[in-house]
Amino acid sequence: MLATANATVLHVNDTPASLYLGTFSLRQAGYRMLEAVTGGEALRVAFDSRPDVIVLDVKLPDMSGYDVCRRLKEDPRTREIAIIHTSATFITAEKKVAGLRAGADVYLTQPFDPEELIATVNSVLRLRRVEREALANAARLEEADRKKDEFLAMLAHELRNPLAAISVAVQMLGQKDSNGLSEADARRRDIIERQVRHLRHLVDDLLDVSRITRGKYALRRGQLDLNTVLQHSLAAARPVMEERGLILREAFPTGPCWVDGDRTRLEQVFTNLLDNAAKYSPEGGIVTVGAHVAEDSRVRVAVQDTGIGLRPEDQEHIFELFAQLDAGLAR
Repeated sequence: MLATANATVLHVNDTPASLYLGTFSLRQAGYRMLEAVTGGEALRVAFDSRPDVIVLDVKLPDMSGYDVCRRLKEDPRTREIAIIHTSATFITAEKKVAGLRAGADVYLTQPFDPEELIATVNSVLRLRRVEREALANAARLEEADRKKDEFLAMLAHELRNPLAAISVAVQMLGQKDSNGLSEADARRRDIIERQVRHLRHLVDDLLDVSRITRGKYALRRGQLDLNTVLQHSLAAARPVMEERGLILREAFPTGPCWVDGDRTRLEQVFTNLLDNAAKYSPEGGIVTVGAHVAEDSRVRVAVQDTGIGLRPEDQEHIFELFAQLDAGLAR
C-alpha cells in the first residue's frame, strides 16, 4: 500500500461496526486515525487536529454529513482538508451532486471493500500533494517574476548614469570646431552618438517594461495632430534610413489629423516600426509611411517596407513583450 507518511485520517460514522472496520483498515495501511460519531464531534476534532483526510458518513445523528462538509469548507482553517463522503444507503445522483457541491472530493457507497477505501484515501492524498506542489511552484514563479521586474527597473535606472556621461562627452566633441577633428575622428564621434541614442532607446524600453509589469504605466492622453507625431518619428528614423540607402515615401492627409492619444508613446510606436523597417529592409529598399482617416473616423497609419516581411502565423505574436521571430543570439 502507498500511504502518505504521517498522514492523519478522521473517520466519522455513528455505526460501530462500520467505524471499527474503516478505522482498522486505514490504521493497518499506515495512517494515524482519529474518530468521531456525530457531526458536532467531527467539527471539533477537525478544527483541533486538522487531519489530512476526513472519511465522512452523510447520515449522522445530529446533522447531515453535507452540512458538516459545507461548514468545514467555509472555514479557512479546514477548507483544504480532503473529504470522502460515505453512505450505507442508496444515494441518488442528485444527492451525490449535492455532496460534491458542498466540497466533497469523492463519494463511496457502503458496503465497500477495505482495499477500495484505502485506495481512495491514497488517491485524494496524492491529488492534494500535487495541488500543493503546483501552488508552491506557482508562488515561486511569481516571486521570480517579481524579482526579474525589479531587476529590470534597477538595471534601467543604473544604465542611465553612464549613458548620461557618455552623451555629454559626445555633445562636447560635437561643439568643437569641425577643423579640430579629423575625418576619421568625426566618423567615430558620429558612430558613438548613434549608438548612445540607440542605447538610450533600449533603456527607455526597459523602464517601460518594468512600469507595465508593476502596474505603474499610465498614458498621458490629449488632443494632438497625428501628422506632427509622424513627422517627429520620421525625423528620428531618417538618419538610419539614409545610412542604409533606403528610400522613404510619405502619404499624409493635407490638413491636421486630430486624435486623442499620448504623444510620447505614439512617437515611440511609430519610431519602433520605422526602426524595424530599416533594420530588415535591404539596401536601396523602400519604406512607405501613410495615414488616412477611415469611414469610422479612426486614423489608420501604415508602415510598409520591402524587407523580409512576416508570415501570417507570426503576426499574432509579434506585438507580445520582447517577441522576436528568431530567438537566437545571432539574430
